[in-house]
Amino acid sequence: MAKFKIVQNSPVWPLGALLLVLVFAGWGISLLISVERRQDEVRDHVTLISRLNFLEESIRDLGKEIFEENATLPADSLMMRWQQQYAGYMQRKREVLKKSAAIPAEIQPLFSRIDSSTVRMNLLFTRRLLDDPAAFRRSSMDIQFHQEMNRAIDQVKAATGLLRDRLSGITAELSGKWKSLSFLVFISFLLAIQLSIILYFYQRDLLKRKRTEEILRQLTAEFRAMFKAIPDAVFFTDTNREIVMVNPAFTELFGFNPEEVVGKEPRFLFTVKKDYLAHEKTLFGGEGGEHFPPLEIKYQRKNGEIFIGETVSAAVKQPGQPLGFLNIIRDITRRKKAEEQLNEVHSKLEQWVNERTEDLMRANDEVKRFAYIVSHDLRAPLVNIKGFTGELRNAYHTIASRMKQILPHLDEDGQEEMSDILQEEIPEALQFIDSSASRMGNLIDAVLKLSRLGRRELRFERINVRVLVQKMLESLAHQVEQRQVAVRIGALPRVIADRTSLEQIFGNILVNAVNYLVPGRKGEIEIGGRRGRHETVFYVKDNGRGIAREDLPKVFEPFSRVGNPPDVPGEGMGLAYVQTLVRRHGGRIWCEAELGVGSTFYFSLPNHATNGKESV
Repeated sequence: MAKFKIVQNSPVWPLGALLLVLVFAGWGISLLISVERRQDEVRDHVTLISRLNFLEESIRDLGKEIFEENATLPADSLMMRWQQQYAGYMQRKREVLKKSAAIPAEIQPLFSRIDSSTVRMNLLFTRRLLDDPAAFRRSSMDIQFHQEMNRAIDQVKAATGLLRDRLSGITAELSGKWKSLSFLVFISFLLAIQLSIILYFYQRDLLKRKRTEEILRQLTAEFRAMFKAIPDAVFFTDTNREIVMVNPAFTELFGFNPEEVVGKEPRFLFTVKKDYLAHEKTLFGGEGGEHFPPLEIKYQRKNGEIFIGETVSAAVKQPGQPLGFLNIIRDITRRKKAEEQLNEVHSKLEQWVNERTEDLMRANDEVKRFAYIVSHDLRAPLVNIKGFTGELRNAYHTIASRMKQILPHLDEDGQEEMSDILQEEIPEALQFIDSSASRMGNLIDAVLKLSRLGRRELRFERINVRVLVQKMLESLAHQVEQRQVAVRIGALPRVIADRTSLEQIFGNILVNAVNYLVPGRKGEIEIGGRRGRHETVFYVKDNGRGIAREDLPKVFEPFSRVGNPPDVPGEGMGLAYVQTLVRRHGGRIWCEAELGVGSTFYFSLPNHATNGKESV
């Protein structure tokens, strides 16, 4: 995997300030060394001047001591004394020269002249004293001796003067150097403060940079981990269209190792040239911005196998600088095959639905024709039957009154037979014909009602279900009190529905709940509901007779009377009405029951009107 590196410019000003401090420090050290050297020279010059003064006094003392005592001492004693004094002077001169530091070159000739004068003083003294002791005491010799002595003293003073001049120059130079050193100390102090401030900010900046680098390392590690963990194939191309990096899923999908693809254009991955050109146009055409629409492209694996990949690309940029493009590929070959199969199934299903729709339309037409037949062709004979039954009953009453007059004239067996016919058989037959015709009329009315329920226009409105249920219970108040039924009403959310339909739904279910209670057992009915995300479910629960498991599938069939209880009136159409109305609302209806325990009827209504005009 290729590595990306972010370069940060290192600040130069701390190094410059440090270099400036080092320059000033070197200058200060050189000044200190120079000052120390000059101070040593000052000490040497002061010492040398002091010793030259001592040497000058020694020369003066030499002549002074000799001439103060030459009047009383004999010549040989004077010679001995002179030699001792002169030897002492020479010893002191050697000590002066030995204890002094290196003597400046311009003063060394003066010392030679001092030596010459003192040597002539010694020669003059010894020669005169040895040659002519009497002449030694004359003033002329004294003058010559003093001239040499004064010449030596002048040379000493000249050397002292030169040393003093040099000392003055060195002192002036030292004063300048001390001023420079003081200025340097002041500047160094300011630089030290500035450097401290600079180092503080530099250290703070360094800490920030370290934290940034640590965050960058962490983000880089997280990026690499996420990049490797992406289940789809990913390859990154730079602005030169060359592959920079790929993830393990790419190798698994295409079969190429990173070393085989990095640095190459991804052209070899595409099966069709126009797909590659379309992909390149999408990335470099300047129309997609930073995110591009997904493309379905045919790719080729290393082994030559072709597959369809869904490709999503995104531009990767730094502020003001594009870096490249991130391309994510997902193998959708199976999905495309499944879509083709699904489309094929969908086409077949659509054809089947069209065929069933045509069948349904034909069936609906047949139902309409059947309803017409029921309402016209069947009802007319039924009316005739009812009418002629009435005629027969009237004729029977006439015949019966006439037969009462004839019965006394018949024998006993005839009377008994005619009495059975007139009082039992004929009335029972007439009653059976009349009740059957009435039942047939009720069945025809039920079929017509079911047909009308499927065609009636629904008017949706917001309904307070609690108020509606309470009104329905008020209409059943007599039966509820007579059977001593305990009714509990739970939460009943508001819905949007057809009010008439909802009244019929709750009315039929509640009537069944009351009618199918167990005689002699205190009845309990619970009504409630709950709102879901897409639909609202209502329920009516009772502790009545219940329903056998094998009868549950027939509960909502027309003319179905589960268990066929003789004490419950009706044609078995109530729940069929309810199912039709619930389905017209786009809802569901079902039942949960246990024989001898009770039943719970559920129905759902969508949270929006089926015509889409209003929502809850």
